[in-house]
Amino acid sequence: HRRLKLMPPKVSRSICFDAPRGALVLANMQGLTDVLYLGMKLCPVFVFPAADGSPIAYSLLGALARAAAERLPPPSATQTLPEILQAAHAGWKGPVVMFPEGARTNGSAILAWKPGSFKGLEAMDKPYGTALVALEYSKGGAYTPHHTVGSALQHVLHLSFQPFHTVRTSWLPASDVAVAVKGKALSDSLTLLHTVLSRMVPGAVEVEVNADKHKDFMEFWEASQRKGYTKAAAKSAPSKASKAAKVS
Repeated sequence: HRRLKLMPPKVSRSICFDAPRGALVLANMQGLTDVLYLGMKLCPVFVFPAADGSPIAYSLLGALARAAAERLPPPSATQTLPEILQAAHAGWKGPVVMFPEGARTNGSAILAWKPGSFKGLEAMDKPYGTALVALEYSKGGAYTPHHTVGSALQHVLHLSFQPFHTVRTSWLPASDVAVAVKGKALSDSLTLLHTVLSRMVPGAVEVEVNADKHKDFMEFWEASQRKGYTKAAAKSAPSKASKAAKVS
């Protein structure tokens, strides 16, 4: 709590991953391994924001596909976040894990959240409470679980060549979050929780860039890759021609 700059609880009464069904769990986003790990620990409903920030609920398989996607999905007005929470609570579907950044990072920053993701929510401690979870993956080795560029298939193949990976979890229970946001407006609560989540990830910083820039970055990276392949092909063509001439 000292690192997070929050008041510690008077009595230690929580355990890791103690979110009840219908509770909101806000997590940082680094790749499809987030979905696998939290799916194993919480058996939740997953929520990712669309391009306009509106929340979209996913099953485990849908969440894996969304976490590995290179583009943000189009806006969806199917359900608001409170409706998703209510449905999870009523249907005994576990808590609701939300990745409000909406795009993958390498773990060194927390992207800005879009207000539309939380539209209709009365307060962060309602209706069933909000917890925070931060995942920190090992950064050693030739390849890490952070999925920043490339396709999902490339990412999985590269991961499989590493003998092992480690993940460290920081969990802030809903009871502590409720104390931190007590009496605050929703906008102020979101600002505070965004800051707290960044403090839960060692070395991470808050940035004002949101998921929209991820699309621009992916397009830039793909264009750079194509440009590099074109240059390599152009360089190899004359050498191949000269070799063919010598042989003839």
